[in-house]
Amino acid sequence: MKPARILLLCLALLPRAAAASDFKPTDLAALGAASIAKEACSAVFVSEREVSDYLALTSKFWMLPEDRTRIADVKVDRHNRRVTLTTTTGEKGVAVFTGATGCIALGPDGADPKVGFTPLPPVTVKPDLAWPQGDAPPQGNWPAEVDKAALDHAVDLAFAADAHTAAYLVLYHGRILAERYGPGITARTRLLGWSMTKTVQATLVGALEQDRRLDLFEPAPIAEWSGASDPRRLITLADLLRMSAPISCGPGIIKGWFDHAAWRRDGYVESLYVFSGPDDVYAYSINRPPLAPDTEPRGAYTNCQPHVVGHIVQQELRKTGETVAGYAKAKVFGPLGISSMVFEPDRVGNFISASYSYATARDWARLGLLYAQDGVWNGQRMLSPEFMAFVRAPAPWWTTPAYGGQVWLSKATCNPWPCDAYWMQGIEGQRLTIVPSLDLVVVRLGHGIGDDPNDPNKPHPAIRAMAAAAKALVAAINRPAPADNRAVETVVPDAFAALGAHDRAAFHALLAPDFTLYEDGRLMTADQIFDLVAADPVKRRWTITQAQVQRADNLATVTYRNTGSFGEGAERRVPEWTETAILRRSDDKWRLVSLHSTRIRQIAP
Repeated sequence: MKPARILLLCLALLPRAAAASDFKPTDLAALGAASIAKEACSAVFVSEREVSDYLALTSKFWMLPEDRTRIADVKVDRHNRRVTLTTTTGEKGVAVFTGATGCIALGPDGADPKVGFTPLPPVTVKPDLAWPQGDAPPQGNWPAEVDKAALDHAVDLAFAADAHTAAYLVLYHGRILAERYGPGITARTRLLGWSMTKTVQATLVGALEQDRRLDLFEPAPIAEWSGASDPRRLITLADLLRMSAPISCGPGIIKGWFDHAAWRRDGYVESLYVFSGPDDVYAYSINRPPLAPDTEPRGAYTNCQPHVVGHIVQQELRKTGETVAGYAKAKVFGPLGISSMVFEPDRVGNFISASYSYATARDWARLGLLYAQDGVWNGQRMLSPEFMAFVRAPAPWWTTPAYGGQVWLSKATCNPWPCDAYWMQGIEGQRLTIVPSLDLVVVRLGHGIGDDPNDPNKPHPAIRAMAAAAKALVAAINRPAPADNRAVETVVPDAFAALGAHDRAAFHALLAPDFTLYEDGRLMTADQIFDLVAADPVKRRWTITQAQVQRADNLATVTYRNTGSFGEGAERRVPEWTETAILRRSDDKWRLVSLHSTRIRQIAP
């Protein structure tokens, strides 16, 4: 390795200089107290719930098991808009309510955050305007293909006594068929989405992409990553949205986050520390070092990558003097009729885009309906077909097709939902599920206290209740299964076969007139690709494996691994790519519209 590259990697691995008001990752009791104080503050001032009711239900996963038993008092100071949590060991966590931007956990120095107070607007209900723009009751006959008694039973299952469900709402063909709330919760209650927030932010990325202000497949505009030898310089916005950027943020997926023995030994894991630990969550996330080669999985769920996306969104909007909240209201929430959404920031004002947003169940449902309608609202396209296809396509770097573009995918198990379902997901059982084949949107919000209160990863009653409700809900709707995807899937290998055979006519027959290929920074047309291959005397073959198809009306995506075989004998090369193809159906025939290709390795013969 070149000396300059070694120096850069060593510098990248150095920790960011901590601000005076950053917690240390080893301040477990103080961090836990601050985090629970923030939750309690938001429950009181944003959700308008009783603090004792909320604390009795939440799992308090921020704290070590022994620290949860040491909570001595939680004081709500409504005059000064503060919540203070104290423990029997003298730890104190303080959070302050900032109005329209919710609550913020104060740092160890107790300094007020750099966020001014603006009043939190009340949740508005529009009883005279038809859903979804308003809240008038649905009109018309009950859909004949839906068994109402079976649907009611599904909702009953969601509200099992030990499930702690706060809200459950079912849309079918965009119409509210079921809506129920738990004790103390109403249609006006703002409820925490936890990591469903990641998809809220992805929606803003989609709106900016539709406005031609962001490109998912260009290198991410991060100044700190732009050095010529920095391995992070090639990370794209698509990589970040797919949780596939090669940056280190501790253990991937939630099960690695709650190893309490590791907490006691090493401190908070990065994916939890990032919320209340640093003053500036964006700077902390951007300055995470590159993944060590061949030691950590690249496709893994962590909480640093969404905050890098948050920085990119904020940076783009600041170019025109806009704010994240202002753009969200103008481009997404306003058109959808969403009035209750609250974004909560860190201590310097950055939106904590991995987890902290609140909205009513109906407003969460409106967001899901935008996705169910393929990014179109009232006849106006808000999210491009390409973005919608990207969101639903399996992330190539993941070992199973479980994750897409800031959503989770049913195709990894096809259980309990149909294979085409996908959902926004948050800890403690938050779900916003879209099932295209059934035209369903299902919202579940609430709490999930584990069977073992010391381990939030173990299946708990909320998860079991949601699975039972999902199966019953699918059974309540008598609709035919989606059409076979084979007609879509065969187009890609057929196109590569025609290319390898130098058959220009057959190649073009499988492509849309506006077809383009984007590979490793190069944009090429169909003829440029064909001429490049045809001019090379080396025999080329391609093998498509691990294909995953996602369809929506006349658009489809195919995500797959492509293995080449170029040449013969000792000169043979075997490159591999991960690729995503977008196809469009016209005249009852599927054709390739675009292909994005990323080379991942070249195997020696």
